[in-house]
Amino acid sequence: MKACVVLALLLVAFAVATSAADLGHTEASLRVRRETIRGPEFPNRCVFYQCTASCRQRGYKSGGICTLTGCHCLR
Repeated sequence: MKACVVLALLLVAFAVATSAADLGHTEASLRVRRETIRGPEFPNRCVFYQCTASCRQRGYKSGGICTLTGCHCLR
């Protein structure tokens, strides 16, 4: 019985010692480096208000619409 109590106390002391040693490193291990992942740049990148404005200046009453292939004017 005494051996079990001594073994339990040793295990508790070991657990406390290792957790106290890890406390200094918790901030560094919890920091995650965040990076912005960007997809490929499209060659004909379209901005909605610029597309609509340029199409209206060209005489298209309905403006324009942005797609993956660029700005397309609507009749």
